[in-house]
Order: sequence, then C-alpha cells, then structure tokens
Amino acid sequence: MDTKNTDLLDHLFTEGVLEEEEKMDVDVLPIPSQRCERLLSIMGRKTAKQYEIFVNTLEATNQQHVADVLRLQGSFPFCETRYISQLITALHRVSKTSKIIFVITTSNFHQI
Repeated sequence: MDTKNTDLLDHLFTEGVLEEEEKMDVDVLPIPSQRCERLLSIMGRKTAKQYEIFVNTLEATNQQHVADVLRLQGSFPFCETRYISQLITALHRVSKTSKIIFVITTSNFHQI
C-alpha cells in the first residue's frame, strides 16, 4: 500500500475518514511498512462506511491489488491488531506479483 506517492491520505482526510492528527501520524513515519501498519491500525477502529470509503479510495489511487486483498476478507472489521503484520506481508507479496492471492481468515492467511 502506497501512502507517500499517492493522494491516498489526502483523499481519506477530505472524505472525513481520517482526522488531521491521524493523517499526520501516518505521514511522519519514515518506513513504508510502518505507514501501512499505522493506517491499517487506524482503519480498524473506523466504521464500516469509512472502511468502504478507504477501500474505494485505494481503487481511486491505482491500488486495486490492495483493495482486492482487503475485499477478499469480506466483512468489517478486518484489522485486529494481531493480524496487521500478516496483512502487511500479504499486501507486499501481492504488490510484487499479482498472481498470488491471499484469503484473509480470522485465524490466518491461506495462499490459494
């Protein structure tokens, strides 16, 4: 998930999904995986409507591969703290090759 080279955070802020402080909390982190983890953690505390806006915004910022992974889970909330690192790993793998698809379950990721 790219939070630096896209307008993702700006869109989420404009749509009222992120507060200014939340946007800054993500934006100041130096490492992409840290930004991704922080944003997913924040989104895990949002409403289902805000989550849907988040996924739609990923699509609008040319991050369809990430939106697809998140939609595979199928329900909100997707983002319990203990699953964030697994989700980040899956998103990085999907970013590298679109042929790998992961199904996110409540207990683990399964490659299919």
